[in-house]
Amino acid sequence: MRFLRWTAIILTGLACLYLAICTTLVFWPYPEPFAGERFSLEEMRAAETAAGADFGMDVPFREDTFATRDGETLFARRYGPEDGSAILFLHGVAADSSILNRFAGQLQVATGAEVITPDLRGHGRSSGDRFNLDHTGQYEEDVEDMLAALGATRPGRPVVLGGHSMGGGISLRYALRKEAPAVDGYLLIAPNFGDPVRHPPPEPSSEEAREGSRYVQMNGKRLMGQIFLGLVGIHVFERLPVINFNKPPEFPAYSFAAIASAQPNPPEDAAVALEAIKVPLLVVVGANDEVFDAGRYEPLVSTHSKGETHVFAGLTHQGVLNSPAVHDRIGVWYATLGE
Repeated sequence: MRFLRWTAIILTGLACLYLAICTTLVFWPYPEPFAGERFSLEEMRAAETAAGADFGMDVPFREDTFATRDGETLFARRYGPEDGSAILFLHGVAADSSILNRFAGQLQVATGAEVITPDLRGHGRSSGDRFNLDHTGQYEEDVEDMLAALGATRPGRPVVLGGHSMGGGISLRYALRKEAPAVDGYLLIAPNFGDPVRHPPPEPSSEEAREGSRYVQMNGKRLMGQIFLGLVGIHVFERLPVINFNKPPEFPAYSFAAIASAQPNPPEDAAVALEAIKVPLLVVVGANDEVFDAGRYEPLVSTHSKGETHVFAGLTHQGVLNSPAVHDRIGVWYATLGE
């Protein structure tokens, strides 16, 4: 009995120490991000345009909304006729569907499908807390609600789910959902597959690291604390901010819940999610992608799925969206769906 009592005391002490360390990491003081060096909207747009982003809004679209299960409203832009197949395509991080205007127009022409680009919850003209979620996984719940609404409007309509960067990660997470509306294919462009495709982090004191910190800063201690708390089922702090982008105040920091919902996470990582995809899959990435290592996609995709991977020379993370060659390749792939 004495042994059991001391064992219980020791285990309780270790558990308390574990929780104390995690909580300390979560609330460790963090300096103001980009103090005195925050970009204006004009500077932000200039930097993103130089990296290949296109902010033009010349392609006509129809405005629409989708209701979510918890009463929020998701704004969406719809391109092309409503008959035939559809592509529901999700935008990337710290953006909204307006950045996909030219892309959506080209995609609609290449495939003949209606292209629907929603603003994610808390982004653009959609409601919800800015860059925040009530819980991890809420983005793919919203995707499920949108797909259910599309299916109710036109039953039996073929629908492909796709996304760029963060939107690609959310799409891959959706593949893990059980008993959710099925899709007929996945179109993922420079998708966030998490650690398996990330560039190795630069040395902290290197010029590359200093340059990167001008654009993105992460509260690493808080992130680690939340990860370790999540391992024991504690999620109470997941709405706290962890990643800051050097953008104007209307672009706040992302919470842990939002960032964790943008990529598959262990134990259901990218490999597990890819294995869950039983429909056609196309992955496209630019060889000069600054965010992810283009060479890491094909081995991952081919090992864990029957999907195709295409790497396009000379294209960047944003530039891959609007390349005619990319849309030609997508058009060829799309034409084979259902064969």
